[in-house]
Amino acid sequence: MNKINKIIGTVLVTGVMLSPSNTFALEKKETVYTNLNYNGSITKTVVNNHLYLEDKGTIEDETELKDILNLNGDEKYNLEGNKLTWTSAGKDIFYQGTTNKELPVSIKATYYLNGKKTNVKKMLGKKGSVKIVLSFTNNSYDEKNKIYTPIVTTVGTMLSDKENTNVEITNGKAIDTGTKNMLVGIASPGLYESTKLEELKGLDEITITYDTTKFSLNNIYIVATPKLLEESDLNVFNKMDTISTSVNMLNENMDKIESGSDELENGTNTVLAGTKTISDNLKKSYEGITKIENGSVSVDKGLEQVITALTTAKQQLDTSSLTYLKTSNITAANTLLESLKMEGLTNDLVSLFNQFTVSSFGLGGTYSDANSANTALQSYLVNSPYAEQTANLMQLKGLYDVYLLLNTDATAFGQTAEKINYLSSQIDILLSALSELKTGTTELTTGVTSLKTGICSLYTGSITLTEGTKTLSEGTTTLSNGISTLNKEGIKKITSYTDKFKNYTTTAKKLLEKSNEYNGFTSSNANNTIFIYKMKSAK
Repeated sequence: MNKINKIIGTVLVTGVMLSPSNTFALEKKETVYTNLNYNGSITKTVVNNHLYLEDKGTIEDETELKDILNLNGDEKYNLEGNKLTWTSAGKDIFYQGTTNKELPVSIKATYYLNGKKTNVKKMLGKKGSVKIVLSFTNNSYDEKNKIYTPIVTTVGTMLSDKENTNVEITNGKAIDTGTKNMLVGIASPGLYESTKLEELKGLDEITITYDTTKFSLNNIYIVATPKLLEESDLNVFNKMDTISTSVNMLNENMDKIESGSDELENGTNTVLAGTKTISDNLKKSYEGITKIENGSVSVDKGLEQVITALTTAKQQLDTSSLTYLKTSNITAANTLLESLKMEGLTNDLVSLFNQFTVSSFGLGGTYSDANSANTALQSYLVNSPYAEQTANLMQLKGLYDVYLLLNTDATAFGQTAEKINYLSSQIDILLSALSELKTGTTELTTGVTSLKTGICSLYTGSITLTEGTKTLSEGTTTLSNGISTLNKEGIKKITSYTDKFKNYTTTAKKLLEKSNEYNGFTSSNANNTIFIYKMKSAK
């Protein structure tokens, strides 16, 4: 149906009506009949007038017609100039006349066969693709208001299904009844020029196309009327100011929403950058904690090895054998001393023997070894009061040295045992400290592991947050773009449309005024005028 929906929509908006808008004392309907040639040129125009009467008496009418003929009665009339007076019998009067006056709409018909402009008579009986272009010109222009008298023109014709297929009509509709196609189209020349509405562009032309096996031309009928609107139909425009105000408010709010969406987009981009930074830092923290965890595990294991080694060493520091040796040496030394005393060891001899003690034994004295000490002692004894007992004394000296060694060993064993006990106590202290340290490192390891797990969760969460923020950022960008597009291509257009229709209100009112001013084609007192054109057929 091509443009018909747009046309009907626009006609509905402007409230197209085909009924009269004025009320006169004399109600008069004017019908203009025009015969056209194939090309749209006029061959004859006659006008029928219908006077709606109920009362008897003198009725004053007005007309520019010539050759007036009463069509249905015997009522007499008197014509003086354009003043026509009837003597009414109380019933309607139908009369007819002729005129050479220019019609408000001129029609031009152009014919094409297989894309080539062709004369109708040369097309008759031919096969091919047919195109008929009907061009309409509005001859009623108001120079002062720069608008045309609004005239709606309806075109109708029929085509047989037998010879014709693929029938289409612009600005209208083709209905196939099964045996023939009924075509109806709408034109309104000058309406686009008056309103500048794109929806009305092209309403000065109707094109009929079809394929035929045998061309012939049926009559084409055109009906035109200048009565478009009633004033009540413009009530819709009274709402335009309210709609315009609401749309302007919507427009302002959409501007705010668009600005807010831009700020939201910028904010989410900032958040996205922040979450990425957090994620990167958490990743570094995770890697650092992993290193600390590995280090703490190594410290923990090292401490465990040290504690084990010290515990083993402590176990080996047993002083019981040293104590036993000390006691045994003291007992042996005392037993030997008693034996020596029985053999004649006296305090004097002890003093004497002590002078010749070998320093290497740890007993003091001035001699570096046992041989030199014994030699010196023997030499001394040979020249002493003990000369006769030298041999026995030397043996006694040797046993006394053994006594001294036993005492020395006992002392050494005791001192060693004390040092070992001290070392053992220090190991206990160290083991206690190391145990506490190991407990700390174990807790550290556990804490570090927990911390690592927590940071890992944070890092994983930050990745999810980053991805979510990225999605949010993309979503807000899409939202921002969508709102911007909606605002620019939707709301702004709506605003422009309301402004257009608001401006169109003035034009519509002018068109209404122009329509109401049209009070007849050959008179100035017709309530309604209809033009009927009949285009010649060709077989």
